Amino acid sequence: MAFLTRNGLLAIGVATSVASAATASGQMPPLPLEDRNLASFAACRAALEAIWHQDIAKADPKPIAANGGERQTLISTKGVIPIDATHAEYAVEEGWQFRVPVPDAHQIRTTYSYDQRRYECAGKHLRGTSTQGYALEGYAPMEDKPAP
Repeated sequence: MAFLTRNGLLAIGVATSVASAATASGQMPPLPLEDRNLASFAACRAALEAIWHQDIAKADPKPIAANGGERQTLISTKGVIPIDATHAEYAVEEGWQFRVPVPDAHQIRTTYSYDQRRYECAGKHLRGTSTQGYALEGYAPMEDKPAP
């Protein structure tokens, strides 16, 4: 799975390390997000496009220093997908990765939680759901810093 960053770059390596480091996870049942009628299918599709643009703007292009480690917001989506003349869908996973050094163990502890949202337009009807979850923490070897 590829993750988009704010400037459109892919953060595949980060996602791969999270996926391989995670050995278990938890997930909540889906909850409704949207359920409304818009003026037309075109208005509904425009709403999906607006949500997509808001989501991709949330991605961090690189990890950000935080609390002695780093954090990064990752966005994974294929954008708005047209199904036919009156149907379209949009799915996104917004994930939050935190990496913190564990110096005594010479490891990096990684945690990841996410919100998977799915929206669909059926004619002028927009509906959506949200499923939240997490991966249990994983560990990776800490990279040695090169000598000055």
